[in-house]
Amino acid sequence: MKRLLVALWLVLLAVPLHAQIMTPSPQFVNAVSSGVTVCTSGNCAVWTIPNTAPSITSQITGTLTSLTLTAEGTTDGQSWFPVVVTNLATGAAATTTTATGQFVALNTGLVGFRWRCTTYASGAANISLTRGAASSALRSFSTPSFPSFTAGDLLYASAANVVSGLNDVATGQVLASGGVGVVPAYTASPTIGTSVTTPILYGGSGATSTLALRSTSGVGTTDEVRIGVGTNGATSSAVFNHDGSTTFTKLMSVGQSTSSRLIIGQQADFNLGSDAGTASYISITGGSTNAGLNMATTSTTNGASTGHIDFGSTGTAGGEKRGWSIHAPLVGSAAANITSDLVFYGTNAGSLAERVRFTAAGAINTGGLAFASLAVSGVAPTIASGGCTSPAVTHSNGTAAFLLTLGSSCAGVKTLVLTLPAAAHFWACDAQNNTSDAQQAANTIASRATSTTAVTLTNYARTTGLALDYTAADTLLVKCSGE
Repeated sequence: MKRLLVALWLVLLAVPLHAQIMTPSPQFVNAVSSGVTVCTSGNCAVWTIPNTAPSITSQITGTLTSLTLTAEGTTDGQSWFPVVVTNLATGAAATTTTATGQFVALNTGLVGFRWRCTTYASGAANISLTRGAASSALRSFSTPSFPSFTAGDLLYASAANVVSGLNDVATGQVLASGGVGVVPAYTASPTIGTSVTTPILYGGSGATSTLALRSTSGVGTTDEVRIGVGTNGATSSAVFNHDGSTTFTKLMSVGQSTSSRLIIGQQADFNLGSDAGTASYISITGGSTNAGLNMATTSTTNGASTGHIDFGSTGTAGGEKRGWSIHAPLVGSAAANITSDLVFYGTNAGSLAERVRFTAAGAINTGGLAFASLAVSGVAPTIASGGCTSPAVTHSNGTAAFLLTLGSSCAGVKTLVLTLPAAAHFWACDAQNNTSDAQQAANTIASRATSTTAVTLTNYARTTGLALDYTAADTLLVKCSGE
């Protein structure tokens, strides 16, 4: 009986393992040697391999209509885990495949290898294994022969299955791709086809370093450099045009020091506005100190304009586009000290002519009418003395017209002394009692200039001509002009 069992065991051992018929997943077909095994749903080949084999090469054929194979290995014959295999046709490395082809994996101490069907709908695969051998492609990487290297060199594939060294280069160069299948190279001027994201650009670290931005390396015609802000730079802040002009969407501020300024030179115009008719303006804010608009010339010639402001219309058909123009011409030579008038020019029927001139000496000339000195002042006069107890200037339009209200306790008070801004020679004032018709009929007021800043108003009885005490709370209407 014992001999019969041994003979039966020997017969069963001789049956080819790849011909075993198993039920579907998760059972596997075991194969100790190389061969061809049909892999369907859950029935896949398993090979026992020596852990000294440098590589494992599998050949998958068949029709993988809708199934996924997973390469797995074991180091103890019990626990299985995914193994990365490389498709020798495409170079793609993964642990799974849905395609036929030749696949190779490095053996890092594996004692078993298998292909397992992890998803299945239809199809079949034939799998063969060359145990302990390596493909020609893998063998070139298994025992490579490297050239000599120095610090900073990089490894790269200089040809198919050939490893070479890329020598390091001077400081500041970058490694740029030459394209698919082309050896990369270092360059100091790379060309990037899409965009570069960086927070800061420097031209260098030296005191004379320069940062150059150029729109094109060719011959520009409509080229420009744009500065965009906002969401993905969608809002244009400034455009540097091909003709050298610059377009600012908004010019809010220039500089951040106490002497900040915007300098326009090279005899260039600085234009603000829009042909579409939108409003444009310049806003100058001085903060807690002051602000100013400074226009100057280097000329010292008599009559040269130190600056001008023009108002007009570019839509006018005539040659003269200015309606008004304000100039500040030099008077005499400005080689030592500057003297300048302020002149207003106005256009009548297309002809620009001088209308008003404020001279440096203080005169005002308006064509045939000239004011050589101060005529009226916007500064309100004050009461120096008299006018009873606590008189007041209750209403004022400078010296042109103002109302005085007399105080109380007017016994013995017949005069009121005014203080006015300094005139060239004197002030001439006209005053009358404005309290009522009766008071105006009974009183008359005479004025006398006592200095360039003082005028005395004296009250008289209209019937007798004698000085008369003021009446408490009366009002006096006064107007003064200076000479």
